Amino acid sequence: MPPRLLRRFWTVAGLLFRLPRRFSMMLFCGGLVFWHFALLPPKLTHAGEFRVQPSIAISEEYSDNVNQTREKVSAFTTKVTPNIAATYTAPFWDWNLSYNLEYRHYSEDVILDTGDTGQNDFRHTLNVRGLTRLIDNLMYLDVRNVFERTDLNVVRRSTIPQFLDAPANGIDTQDIPALNGDAPDRMEEVLVFEDIRNRESTDRNTFSISPYFALDPTDRTSLGTGYRYTNIWYRDDNADNSEEHHTFARAEYRLTRAWGLNAGYSSTWKRWDDADGVDQENVHNVYGGTSYAYGPESRVYGDFGITWRQRDRIDAQGRETSTDPFVRAGFRHRLTAATSIFGEVTTPITPTRGDTDTTDLTWNAGVRQLIGRYIATFITTVRYIDDPLQETTRQETVYALGVVRPYGRGSVSLSSSYSEFDQPKETKTAATLALTHSLTQRLTANAGLGAERRSPEENAEIDEWRTFFGLRYLLSPTLQASLFYRYFDSTSEDPFSDDNFQENRVTLELRKTF
Repeated sequence: MPPRLLRRFWTVAGLLFRLPRRFSMMLFCGGLVFWHFALLPPKLTHAGEFRVQPSIAISEEYSDNVNQTREKVSAFTTKVTPNIAATYTAPFWDWNLSYNLEYRHYSEDVILDTGDTGQNDFRHTLNVRGLTRLIDNLMYLDVRNVFERTDLNVVRRSTIPQFLDAPANGIDTQDIPALNGDAPDRMEEVLVFEDIRNRESTDRNTFSISPYFALDPTDRTSLGTGYRYTNIWYRDDNADNSEEHHTFARAEYRLTRAWGLNAGYSSTWKRWDDADGVDQENVHNVYGGTSYAYGPESRVYGDFGITWRQRDRIDAQGRETSTDPFVRAGFRHRLTAATSIFGEVTTPITPTRGDTDTTDLTWNAGVRQLIGRYIATFITTVRYIDDPLQETTRQETVYALGVVRPYGRGSVSLSSSYSEFDQPKETKTAATLALTHSLTQRLTANAGLGAERRSPEENAEIDEWRTFFGLRYLLSPTLQASLFYRYFDSTSEDPFSDDNFQENRVTLELRKTF
């Protein structure tokens, strides 16, 4: 082995042993698993189906402002990224695993996510989902764990929501994972303009486990009940960790093939840990309602219920309480094969509150229309996001419009969105234009332009522009080479803000799939 390469090997090995035990073990075990499956892929057996897909990417990147700050620091970045994706399907359980390790070596000292400076950075991304049928058609166990590098600024990382149909009735199917499938709750942008840089980012682990029962005692009756525990941990001490205990029960009775009755109850206890102590919140929901199906994919439903909420705060606000009766109504309708529409709205009825306003009108609606060769989508929703820096759950109201024009060799898409946040009030306006085109059978080009404006209530506005151009060439069925160029321009009304910067970035990557 050449002396220079040997020195680089021992440098990486030394860094590994200086990492905290948690990350050292994760890196070591992940490496063993990756090379085991890359060199010795498993065979299928009659007991279940096991699929594994290892890959590795090596890239070299140049940035003229690697820290994305007013004072530019240029650097080369060498990245080594092994990845493994595995699925195992058997009569009694389904498991999905994806693990990605990204090692970065910078030619200069850069600002890391810890706030220190250094030339080496390790990023782990682990996504595990397991559904075990403990008793077939009766008892289930759902386990999930996601470990990832995340942006702590929830406004900046907010994305356009996925177009999803409304629930079959007013029941919150999120409580019954087996009945809800793996439908995502977000629509990722067509092009990834920016990976998560170190500024205002940290590692986050989200773990949840949910044992539950789901059964049909009779042809007309469906029952479900269970418990879900969720724990969110951040490596950054400035971000608040949280845990949640959630119990739920629901019942549905079908009076006829089209008309049904439903009722449910849920209880949630959540707490946030910070340097000053613990905030906690207790929420109880009970509801009952009906649904009516007037077509194969069309129905209306309505519920009436009451929400009791109590929050204990460690600051001067003390205890907050509220009792909120509410009405929920919704529909799902397929007009034609090319048009579908859904909507749901929940509104409180003469609520009686404590010291603060805790409940507002919420909704979730959308329409998808095929217009010639264009696919148009409009979505509006109210969703709730835990903000680890604000020590609270923030409400986000989103309005999004998208148009996609697919054609023989690629597609063109245009999307725009507007979001409003509370506690504190902020707005975000964004637009993206993206193009994908196959130049030849082996060569594909991508290009994009993005603009964004964030307007905090008490701070200066921030405008961001992003441009992207990329080429991807298929050297063989399992080997591809890519060349990317990205440009970022961020401007703040505050001349001393770190949000004033420009960056040019060029990346050359080689990716091998085994």
